[in-house]
Amino acid sequence: MSKTIILKINNGKSTIKEFFIQANKGQTLVIKAQAKVNYQFIDENTGFGPEIITTKRVGDDLVVVFERGGGC
Repeated sequence: MSKTIILKINNGKSTIKEFFIQANKGQTLVIKAQAKVNYQFIDENTGFGPEIITTKRVGDDLVVVFERGGGC
């Protein structure tokens, strides 16, 4: 079963964009970085942040891998 992660991009007042990521499908999502926003990852099943997130900076990019299974 595929796990869905919601990525919310929030400014100081509200959510300005939302993405739905199928974490177990090896899906790649590229998002242009923005100033003065926060990125919030939510496990759709639990309503909380994913249990395991691995991050790695590659040049100016941030690579995010959920669970373990490739990427970083």
